[in-house]
Amino acid sequence: MKRNLPILVASAAVLLGVAGCGGDGAFSTTEPTTAEAVTTAEATTTAEATTTAEATTTTEATTTTEATTTTTNPWAEFPSYSAVMASLPAGTDRCNNEAGIEGGEGGLYLLGDFFGEPAHMSITGGSMAVNCPGAKYVVVGPITDLNQNGDPIPEGALLTVNGDLEFVQISSFD
Repeated sequence: MKRNLPILVASAAVLLGVAGCGGDGAFSTTEPTTAEAVTTAEATTTAEATTTAEATTTTEATTTTEATTTTTNPWAEFPSYSAVMASLPAGTDRCNNEAGIEGGEGGLYLLGDFFGEPAHMSITGGSMAVNCPGAKYVVVGPITDLNQNGDPIPEGALLTVNGDLEFVQISSFD
């Protein structure tokens, strides 16, 4: 069979050339030949996946914080508004002044808003009565007067006027 191998190869080359596979019927190792290939590939993939995930998470957190905050009134040493009003002699007229106050130089005061509300001032004899019992003032700027202890009155302090028509620093307007 070894002897017939060259004949088979030559016959195959002639057949390919005649069959129209790119040759002219003659066998040549230098001429290119055309090869056609048809490949059919079918792939069918079926993937079925069923995933069931059930998760139940229960988180209970109870935080109890008890905090006692003690805020000290910086003016707790002073009497309250109601205590000063209770000390007025019977029948004393009270005014309804409510204002922010500053100044005092030469008896002149600047009056303004009282906790964001317009000032309310009493008029006595055609003039504003600044030093009238029952007045409620918040110091909003420097004031030249001293409190009942002889100390300067700081901004933010609360004032009223006693029966002697003097400013009295108070702890609250209760």
